Amino acid sequence: MDLSDVQKLVSSPKAQKVVKSLVGQLGQGQQSPQPQALAAGLQGMVTKGGMDNQLKSWLSSGNNEQISGQQIKAALGQETISKISNTAGCSEQETLETISGTLPGIVDVASPNGQLDPQALQSTLDQLAGAR
Repeated sequence: MDLSDVQKLVSSPKAQKVVKSLVGQLGQGQQSPQPQALAAGLQGMVTKGGMDNQLKSWLSSGNNEQISGQQIKAALGQETISKISNTAGCSEQETLETISGTLPGIVDVASPNGQLDPQALQSTLDQLAGAR
């Protein structure tokens, strides 16, 4: 999977707003979090949601295991999902579908050597959120 494949998944303005709001949540409320903070937030979310096995598949060169909206909800919590949805102007279901549908590809693109690259993660998320 490459960036253009992920961009297709985030082609609507609402989906871009979901990604932008997710960046703020992963970066602990910062609008432009540092790459290391963003990567740490992502790792914390994955661990909290019990998605470690899926993360391994996203980092490897094989197929990306999918995740469910329920896993995202467990990882981020109801309050965070509500914040992201309100900020993006979409339903919670749309938010969960956007995040669960794009996160595997985002991590795949941001880990070209089998390790999550914080700079690549930030760059990928910025591009998807329409920041660049």
